[in-house]
Amino acid sequence: MKKTSIIILATLFILSACKDKNNYIVPVDFSLLLPDSTEISDALTQDQQQIRTKRFIWSLRENTINHKIPDVTVFDLNGTPQRLSKYLSNTTLIISSSLTCAWDLEGLLNDFPKANKQIKNPINDKEIILLIQREDNDYFKEKFDEYIQEIKAKYANIFLIDSLMSLRLNLFGFSRYYLSKEHVVKAIGFGTALNIGYLKDELWRNTIAN
Repeated sequence: MKKTSIIILATLFILSACKDKNNYIVPVDFSLLLPDSTEISDALTQDQQQIRTKRFIWSLRENTINHKIPDVTVFDLNGTPQRLSKYLSNTTLIISSSLTCAWDLEGLLNDFPKANKQIKNPINDKEIILLIQREDNDYFKEKFDEYIQEIKAKYANIFLIDSLMSLRLNLFGFSRYYLSKEHVVKAIGFGTALNIGYLKDELWRNTIAN
């Protein structure tokens, strides 16, 4: 009987370990967001595109929320590769942003910092990791050089991430991942609205327990 109990406990331990090991974010197929050639030729309607977008966002949330951040490679501002896991211990929020989209820049430099200051328990900048989506073109370099000092004045932990690693994390545009102490994604925020009230509500919901 004792031997049987030991076997059962060992089996449960192994299954638990396997579950934990495989609980990382599952990449979604971003091509699902875009219509294929047949749909384009058939004149995809706005309603059909909205349905496609909703399904994509649902899949992205399903594959990301309650999943762990995998250990991906990012780059510091000197271009040196870094393991993201090395910096997650005190992180409660990962922000990802493009620099070549005006809406993303507005959210990154103005909307989010203002909203964060106006909630009861603002997230300390040392608890935030900013991942700048790196692009291989002159326009990205121009925007990077133009805004990097302003970004550094608002964010303490800044890294560059390439498109392949962004896809592994299901990150695009101006995204926010709220993390547990175990580096599990508890909630996701996308984009911004016409005022910072949207971000304030999002921050309040995800910091109320802190």
